[in-house]
This record gives sequence, structure tokens and C-alpha cells, in this order.
Amino acid sequence: MPINLSGEKFLFIAYITGEWQTYHRRVMFEKMAKFTGEKITFLIINRPVDFIISPLRHYDKWIDRLECNGLDKIFSNLYLYTPKIYLHDQIALRLRPAVVLNGKTLKKQLSYIIKQINCENRKRIVWNMHPDMIDYLDIISSDIKVYDCYDEYCYSVEGKAREAVFEREKKLLKSVDITFTTSEQLRKNKSLFQPNTHYIQNATDYELLNRAMIPGIETLPQLKKIKRPIIGYLGAIKNVIDCGLLSYIASKNPYWSIVLIGPIQDKSIRKKLKQFSNVYFEGQQEYKNFPNILKGFDVAMIPFIINDYTKNINPNKMHEYMSAGCQIVSTSLPEVYNYKEFIKIASTKEEFELFINEYLKNPISYEQRKLQMQAAGKNSWNSRFENMFSLMLGQ
Repeated sequence: MPINLSGEKFLFIAYITGEWQTYHRRVMFEKMAKFTGEKITFLIINRPVDFIISPLRHYDKWIDRLECNGLDKIFSNLYLYTPKIYLHDQIALRLRPAVVLNGKTLKKQLSYIIKQINCENRKRIVWNMHPDMIDYLDIISSDIKVYDCYDEYCYSVEGKAREAVFEREKKLLKSVDITFTTSEQLRKNKSLFQPNTHYIQNATDYELLNRAMIPGIETLPQLKKIKRPIIGYLGAIKNVIDCGLLSYIASKNPYWSIVLIGPIQDKSIRKKLKQFSNVYFEGQQEYKNFPNILKGFDVAMIPFIINDYTKNINPNKMHEYMSAGCQIVSTSLPEVYNYKEFIKIASTKEEFELFINEYLKNPISYEQRKLQMQAAGKNSWNSRFENMFSLMLGQ
């Protein structure tokens, strides 16, 4: 049921950190638009095109943007806009005049688009998702400024870059009205600079993913070609994955199929694991296919390294796996302990292997899977949004 907005109508402007078509939080915004109904119009600001980097890296997108005004209507209350700027915003961070020029250009475009979608008289919520986007915060006037923080970004870089990200984030936290974090440790960290900070876990499309337990649902065709048992990972393949752990598991268990499904963001992982004939990279899949993928996993894994970065994350795949009734083994991420009754948590690579073996020899019962899914159902997108909007609007 849409939240009570007391007759107010809002324009929700969100600056996203990745390309919309493959963006890991795309489902969140789609669900949010459906949840709130027509009282909130969503304007998602896609990654912009520029006149230097875009022609080299994203030529098709650049050409498409030159030939249209960049506005796409996804739902009746959800729009996607791809702006044009002069210099790539990550490069512009080092050149203040370029930031100012980009800002003026973006403000002009957004003012026009807001008029075009008939939202110029609505109250505005500006939603920021990364410290590097702090310069977008005040381009358009707003009534509520939000920082949605789901990673400890300063730990993703080193040296002076880390200091720069920390300072940008500190400024961002002091500039917004409210901050949401996806882990308790992030809440503690961010509340030092923004007292109005709230911990709300990641969520998932429970209604879609629990279809993995429906009798007769088809496994993804390409998984049918892979020998069982399948020890699967579903998510971005990036530098949080513990290659040493996966190498150990693959080498010690040649009759297991280690299957990784998702976009490859760190090519070195594939390079390190290609020596093993029982490791498979199956590429990125559409979200709608997730139940068919998880249906094919004998064990679902979260094989993350433990460091300052991962200690602050609440892995979305944990909620996805639980919603699908999967048997789950994870490394010892702090947020995973919230569901320790449903997830086997390993402190060593030997323990990780042992727990997989235990699941394969003694699978959990249907009743246990249902209890796990019920726990995941309490953390749906709708419950998350209801909490967030109540906090934002002071209800």
C-alpha cells in the first residue's frame, strides 16, 4: 500500500553511480516507484555522457544521446534522464572550473526536463549515493536532501585518494538532512558527522525470488549443461571476492562445479581462476532470471575477503539467497551474523569447504527453507521504503 504523503506531491531526483541498464540498485528504484504511487514522480539521473571519454568508451550511448533529448519514460511516475556534460565527472573532480561548468550545464538541462515532466511545482527530494557526487547536491533546489550510503567508499581507494573521498563524504554528510546506511557499522561511522543517520538493511524482491521454490520451475538452461553439484555465486565479480578461497575450493574438489554469475568488474579474478576446469563464468543475467539461477545452485556462497571495506557491507545477495530458499555458506562478514541461524559462517577456507560438504551430504529440509524465506520476507523492498519515507517525512 502506498505510504501516506498527506496530500503532498514530490519529485524524487536520484543521481545513480552506474549505467541504468546494469545498475545493481535499479530494482530498488523500480520498486520504490510502484510502492509510492503517483504522488511521487521519480527522475533518475543516469551516468552522463561527455565529449571526451564517452566517444571512446561508450560510443553507441554517446551517439544515441546526441540524437535525442535523453529522456526515457520507464513507468508513469518513473523517468530516466541521461545528461550531457563537458568533461567526465571523475576527471572534473581534479579541476574545479570543470566542476562549475558541468554544474551549470546540468542545472540548465534538469530545469528543462523538470518542466517537461510537469513537476516544477512539486516538493523535491534529492537522493545522493556517493561522495564523488556531492557537487550535484545543490544543482537543483530541494526540500529534503538524502544520502543513501551502502559502502565505506574511502576503503575502496588508497593514499591521498582515500583522504579526498573521506573529506568529500564528511562534507556530504554535513550537507544532507538524513542519511541511510545498509550496515550497523556504517551507521556508527556516518553518525559522527550526521546525527540523523539510520540503519536500514538491504532488501530484495521477495515475491520474485521465492519462485525458486515453486515445484517445476525451470533452471536456467545454461546451468543445466554444467555438472552437479553446483556451488554458485550470483553478483558482481569484483575485488571483494577471495580468489585464494575459490582456488582452494576448486583445486580440492574437482568434482564440484564452481559457478560465478554476474558482470566481471575485476578481470584479474577470471585470469586467476581460469586454470581450473571446474570454474565457470556465466556472465551477467537479467534480474527476472534470478529465481531460475538460484534454483540451479546446490549451495549458494558469499566468498568475500574480510577487510575494512567488506566489514561495512550488508551483502544484497544474502537476502536474495535467503528469499530463494538456498543453502548458504559465507565468510565471516559482520552483517551475515544477523542471520546465523540460516547461514553457515566460515572463518577459514577449510571451514568453508567443510560447510559446503555438510550441505551436500545433509541438505536442509523444506521446513527449514520456509523459515529462512519467511525471515527474508520481513526485509522486503516495501518494508524498507515504508521505514525510509516515514523517517524522511517525519511520520
